[in-house]
Amino acid sequence: MVYSSSLKRNIKLVLPKFNKGNRMGHALLYSTDIYLEAMTLLRYYKARFQIEFLFRDAKQYTGLVHCQFLRKEAINMQVNASEL
Repeated sequence: MVYSSSLKRNIKLVLPKFNKGNRMGHALLYSTDIYLEAMTLLRYYKARFQIEFLFRDAKQYTGLVHCQFLRKEAINMQVNASEL
């Protein structure tokens, strides 16, 4: 547990190390839940990034990456017109 001056509160800080080819890699993960176990925090981050990749891939597949519409109706038209 460390104090974050930018968040103005204590945070749980985890530094997982992993093999990255023939080198060692590491990441710095944190949570405002100071009672969260390190492995649970790691699982949450893994799930979060899988969800982020799913949204990114879905946007690319439906053509929404290049869509600049702001109205709900225009976005619906873009999704329905895309080749699925």
